[in-house]
Amino acid sequence: MNRKLIIHIMIILTLLVAVSCIFTPYALKKYRKYCAVKAYHEFIEGKRDCMGQDILSLATPTGEPKRRYATKYFITDSTGDEVPELHVWGRICIVFTFDHDEMAILDSFASSSAGMYYLLNNGVMIYNEYVKNVFGNYYDYFILDGDGNRIKKLSFGWEDINDNQRFDIDDIYVFNDTVCTMEDWFEKTEGYIYIDENGRESVCDEAEWVMYCEAT
Repeated sequence: MNRKLIIHIMIILTLLVAVSCIFTPYALKKYRKYCAVKAYHEFIEGKRDCMGQDILSLATPTGEPKRRYATKYFITDSTGDEVPELHVWGRICIVFTFDHDEMAILDSFASSSAGMYYLLNNGVMIYNEYVKNVFGNYYDYFILDGDGNRIKKLSFGWEDINDNQRFDIDDIYVFNDTVCTMEDWFEKTEGYIYIDENGRESVCDEAEWVMYCEAT
């Protein structure tokens, strides 16, 4: 075998190894994503359970087999690893993840009189905490790690100090634990919340939930 042919073969083999190193992790991640989404749809269709939970049990009040909570779901990546999670919201919200060919419960939470949870299309979650004793809101944006721990992304809020139930320069405005002016606060929170014509706050880009069943 001549020297030129050997060199050409070595170059081709090197290129094949390089391409394999680049594309194998990508292919594996795509496959994990495919398997996760497949498992989640099997769960939603009642063909799979997870840690003793199935979709019908989540939607059914205890001891009332013919009744249903309003239950919805959404699939999005909430851990930042590009493999999505399944969020099922009925009486409470449960976040399912997929790893080692199995579904598992990653976290669960419930809105209450103290505050409300939101999910965004990009998988980020928000806890909207109501301010005690005065009008106002605080927002904590977070994602989850692989163990279900909450990783804070950002936070902001305001307190209606003069209790007139509207935004003005006399109120307290905070962004990422730093007090700022009303003008700065609105500039920094643009794209995160918006104020409607009635002065009410709403989060931007809230998840487009899919309804599993209506309340009965």
